[in-house]
Amino acid sequence: PPPPPPPAPVVAPVRQLSPSEAAAVERVASAEKEELHRLLEALQGARTAGVPNEALAEAESRARNRAASDLRETLQRAQQKPEITEQLELARAAGVTGSSMASAEQKAQTQASAELRRAVALVPLDEGRLNNAFQKAVRAGVPQADVTRARETVFDSIRVRLNKAKDDAKRIFTGAAMQELSYSIWLGRKLQYNSTELAAAAHMYEEQLEVAFSSKDADYAEQAVLHADRANAAVRDDMRNWAAAMKLLREGLAMQDGMAALPRLQEILERTQVVTTTPDLKVTILDEVRTKAKTCALINLQEKAAKVNNGTESGTDYDAFVKAVGDARMVGVPAVDLAAVAGKAQLKASSELREATMATKKDLSRIDRAFSHAERAGVPEAQINDARSTLLRDVQTQLDTAKMAARRNGTGSRQTLEGLADAIWLGYKVKLNTSELEAASQVYEGQLEFAYSSRDFEYAQTALEFADRARAHMSPELRSWWESIQQLRQGAGTPLVKKLEMIRQAKAVGLQGSRILMEVEAETKQQAEAKLKAARQNGTGDDFEVLLEAVEHAQAAGVTASDLSSAAFKVQSEAATRLRKAAAAVDNVDAVGSAFRAAERAGVAEADRMSARDGLHRECLSRLQQAKSSAELNRAKSREPVRALAEAIWLGYKHALNATELQDATRVYESQLELARSTKDYEYAEVLMEFASKARAEVGPELEEWGNALRVMREAEQMPETATQHLHKVLSAINKMKACGMADHKALSGVEAKARSMANARVEDAAPDMQLKRIQDSLANAVRAGVPEDELAAAKAALAAHTDL
Repeated sequence: PPPPPPPAPVVAPVRQLSPSEAAAVERVASAEKEELHRLLEALQGARTAGVPNEALAEAESRARNRAASDLRETLQRAQQKPEITEQLELARAAGVTGSSMASAEQKAQTQASAELRRAVALVPLDEGRLNNAFQKAVRAGVPQADVTRARETVFDSIRVRLNKAKDDAKRIFTGAAMQELSYSIWLGRKLQYNSTELAAAAHMYEEQLEVAFSSKDADYAEQAVLHADRANAAVRDDMRNWAAAMKLLREGLAMQDGMAALPRLQEILERTQVVTTTPDLKVTILDEVRTKAKTCALINLQEKAAKVNNGTESGTDYDAFVKAVGDARMVGVPAVDLAAVAGKAQLKASSELREATMATKKDLSRIDRAFSHAERAGVPEAQINDARSTLLRDVQTQLDTAKMAARRNGTGSRQTLEGLADAIWLGYKVKLNTSELEAASQVYEGQLEFAYSSRDFEYAQTALEFADRARAHMSPELRSWWESIQQLRQGAGTPLVKKLEMIRQAKAVGLQGSRILMEVEAETKQQAEAKLKAARQNGTGDDFEVLLEAVEHAQAAGVTASDLSSAAFKVQSEAATRLRKAAAAVDNVDAVGSAFRAAERAGVAEADRMSARDGLHRECLSRLQQAKSSAELNRAKSREPVRALAEAIWLGYKHALNATELQDATRVYESQLELARSTKDYEYAEVLMEFASKARAEVGPELEEWGNALRVMREAEQMPETATQHLHKVLSAINKMKACGMADHKALSGVEAKARSMANARVEDAAPDMQLKRIQDSLANAVRAGVPEDELAAAKAALAAHTDL
């Protein structure tokens, strides 16, 4: 039986609170909605009032969580280290002035000067930190004398290091000495040290490169090439290639012996031929890699040979064995080591070659495989050449026989054409005499032309099937026949609409009367009749498009008129009704277009379609003239007449209204644009540009700039002042407005005030003392809330760092 459940924990009931204690608990609950320090004060007051711990436990837990979260967020902001110099530059751009700005500038200068001194004193020099410190010092306005003195100190350190590195490189021929020299040159270049001295050091490095290669010390030469780019030293291509080869050889030497390593070792030996062309260098590693490759090849060969020698091999095993023999020869395994395992491979490869070349029906893949195996297995070259000669004679005989059969049979048969095409294809594969093969292709082309001129579709279809294999040239007409025949062959299961297109193309290239086309036509007609029947049973309404499409397809497929008449009348009536309704609703452009297209497809009389279009145009013209008049009389420069004119122009273009009327309306719109530009009416210009594209109006470059500037200014207006990270966008908007001559825009002053407020906030936020105060406040709240010590450690370390700063 399962064990009995554990007894429920005994929770001591909270005693009845006194009125003062209850009031203290209420203050705690209310303070939870306020700032953290208010909540902590309320909790302290509740404890002083004697409220039991049990009554405050949940509130204290929430306070700890809030304090820990606030502390983590404060530390994250402190670690981002906002750059006060950058914030001051933004503040100046925003027009911030006053004593707070001067104080912030003084703090920034002090901070930059201290950072410069620390960076200069670092050993070894930190290039990135030094460059940042110098840039910050210049931007913060640190006195030029201090900056110059710091730079001279840095240059003295570089000079000492560079001279020592040069002396060591001349005296100690090691890769470490060359590495130190290259780093010293690189450091000097990054910190803008004397370019003449750096060029002399780079030249000395190039001289040491030559010494490295002439010293016959492979390791020293490789290290010298490896660090040359950092020293800005010129390196010959042969030196680079040699160093790359040495790297590959070391990779090969580190590989474990075994079959898996062999492919990579072969590749490494192939790519490191450059090493053998530098005999002056002592490269013992090359011989070691070659020995390793031979060992791996022998291991591979012995395993593959085991399966072949015990008679259990498959075709794949034999292929692998022959390849292993070839790989062993390639990496230089001695013949005496190969003889013990390669004999059987040679015998089998020789037999395979003889059978493949003497077979009556030539199998090219089998022939290729046999020759490949023979060469890899080491079959004597004389025997391989004899087999190749026998193959060429047999193929020549097959080609001559096929040509004679094709000429003798006139139009020939499928077997004759296929035999000639196969003989030509095989001849090209075994590199038979080209003139013989071209003559055979011409015989095949004669059969193609005969089939085309006599319109013998069946024979043409057969001849075209093997034409590419026979390398026979097809005329464009024959090529069109072949492409169309291929499409018709694939017609089974093809959608009806695609079949109709295939039939149309086949007739266009002249395949009328061919059996394959007649078969597809009959099948398509049956399919169209079935589709029409199904559509007629469904009626009209929502299925109008289905019935219309069925009628179109039935007409194209040649369905008789008697079967079509009732359905065609039905779709024509429905299309005429839809056309009348759509013509009365000019605003629904899509519905109007769809109705006119359906009416034309359904065969609605042209006179009825023209009448509907005339009514549509009259309505559009009426709207356009009314909108033009309202826009010209728009003295209040309100939005609605502008929108109405743009909509009327757009609607006119959609319904193909008279172009002259539309162009005249666009000119009216453009005249309003010019009025807004010349009078500097920014609000009216903004409204006009909103609809200009619909009215197809040319805005002009000046108004285009206005539009861009107004767009970014509106975005800046929407940004809250607390989003100080977007200050650069607000400043960019202000600059754009002023650059376009819109400094007098009434909304600009508000955006400028917002930029000043945001800049002030960023300067205060970046000041070291503000960062220090935020950390102190968050840490104090966390301690009061009982945040664990391990979470406080990082905050205390950050506090110490900012206090030092």
